[in-house]
Amino acid sequence: MNASRLLPLAAAAFLGGCASVSLPPEIAAVPVVPVPSKSVAIYQPKLLRTETGLVVDGWVYPQFGVTTTAKSHLEVIFFDIAGRESKNQSVNFVPGDLRHRASHRMQPRGHYQLPVSELPAGTARVEVRAHDEPHPNQS
Repeated sequence: MNASRLLPLAAAAFLGGCASVSLPPEIAAVPVVPVPSKSVAIYQPKLLRTETGLVVDGWVYPQFGVTTTAKSHLEVIFFDIAGRESKNQSVNFVPGDLRHRASHRMQPRGHYQLPVSELPAGTARVEVRAHDEPHPNQS
């Protein structure tokens, strides 16, 4: 088998081995909304149930023309049906400083994962918001 046919098979085997479990319908129905900043774009986040519990999982990448994302962070915010914030947690993406490098053709990206024991009661929407300043408790 040639290499061009082997790559899709390897990718399918890798993706098929991910340890996620299907979500209950009430959790699967909750929209997870990305809210980018001037520096950080957010690829569509997901709620996943793993063997260890529920997680908010996703990828970020720098907006076009941005030189660094070193001071940026994410906040995961849970809203109830009336639009009231019920929970807010900060999470960093890794690597935190996404820079375009002349030697790399691919766009840099960072990964984040926020473990959540369970969704707050009455959660109707989850937002993953990028912020370009350090979180108040970061230096």
